[in-house]
Amino acid sequence: MNPLTASFSQSSGRPRSSATSAAAVTTASPAYLLAMKLMAMRFGKDEEDIELLLRECGITKASDALALLARLYPYQKPPSRLACS
Repeated sequence: MNPLTASFSQSSGRPRSSATSAAAVTTASPAYLLAMKLMAMRFGKDEEDIELLLRECGITKASDALALLARLYPYQKPPSRLACS
């Protein structure tokens, strides 16, 4: 599993921040991580992360995942390999 995916905050669904004296780091929310993974859809690399993020986001239907992409990527079409038949 991607370390970034494993680090998201399971309690709030909001971006998670951590800071040290040298730098501040913010990670994306589970919904944004899922949308990015779906847009990239790297077969053989992202399946486990996508399954985890789908559960975390409460998404059980392909149509809901596509609606998430439409909301977060309104000016981009989902990759054709995500097409539902």
